[in-house]
Amino acid sequence: MASRGGGEYSIDPSKVKVSAKCLGRGGFGEVFVGSYGGEDVAVKVLHSEMAGVEEEWSKEVEVMAALRHPRILRMFGACFVPKQRMIISELMPKGDLSSLLRSSSARDLPWSIKLQIAFDIAAGLSYLHGKHILHRDLKSLNILLDDRLRAKVSDFGLTKIKTCSMASTTIHKGGAVGTVLWMAPELFGRKVKYSEASDVYAFGMICLELMTHKYPFEDDLEGRDVNAVVPQWVTQGERPDVPDGADIPSFFKKIMQDCWSANVGDRPTMSVIEKELEGKHHTEEVKRQRQAVKREQRHESAQQAGASEALSAILLQAVDQRAGNKSKGNAGVETQFMQSLQVSEKVGDKKEGQFRLVTDSRRQALQ
Repeated sequence: MASRGGGEYSIDPSKVKVSAKCLGRGGFGEVFVGSYGGEDVAVKVLHSEMAGVEEEWSKEVEVMAALRHPRILRMFGACFVPKQRMIISELMPKGDLSSLLRSSSARDLPWSIKLQIAFDIAAGLSYLHGKHILHRDLKSLNILLDDRLRAKVSDFGLTKIKTCSMASTTIHKGGAVGTVLWMAPELFGRKVKYSEASDVYAFGMICLELMTHKYPFEDDLEGRDVNAVVPQWVTQGERPDVPDGADIPSFFKKIMQDCWSANVGDRPTMSVIEKELEGKHHTEEVKRQRQAVKREQRHESAQQAGASEALSAILLQAVDQRAGNKSKGNAGVETQFMQSLQVSEKVGDKKEGQFRLVTDSRRQALQ
């Protein structure tokens, strides 16, 4: 889809249509719905601060656009024209993970889907690390979702350029969330050295978000300067509280806490985490379905118990009526019998034996 000229993935801006629909704003720029090559795409219009780093930016774009993995956001190319600097990538209709977890529908999000999302992120990062590519800015806002809520990792690669050309992002009350909440303790020292383990730490924070539907340290940050307190907490060994929800898989908590280790060497690799999570969402879905069946069985049992009581009451009433006033005939009892039949039919096949017993008793009562 991209044309040559300034690099294999350089795109002519005249071939890109950008709509007024803004999907979001971030540290690099604003993202809009657009069209390119006859299909809907996401167009990231970059900030003017990116000027002056075109050569490095061009190299990073070529690396990112050449990547092919189902859990990595597909980049088609970029426009390098001044005042028209754009990145064109595939459109992810369900937006970012952060927005999903803070939506009203998040309450009904089953763990099978959460574990699938975690696995998708791990698989994407494992692929990047296998290519010796660091993300450096991993957070829930950079995880995008498709129509089936399958996750893809985005916004990697350009973070190296961002640190050279722009100030680091911060968190503002009611505003954007900065990367500091997901940053590993080794990144706050004088000699900052990003590594695969830094991405692993950030992944652990995303695991926390999947549990709590909140940002890391969110409950402790009101009225505080995030960029001042979080580095201090993290370097002193503080970590967010671990939730106690009974529905949270214990193995998932362990993965999260292993990712938080202060010692870089004690953190698992993303390939290990990927293997740990592989297939777990299927297991969790089976567990969820079994629980649903048990709930339904309990509900049916309650209904059956209620039906049994109703049948007994009708039988006793019929017997009393026959014993008390045979001269009125059996019409009223027959009506009650039909009512008991309808009740029994609702109960289903499991009550068939009991219904026959009641029917035999009713025949005796009518004789």
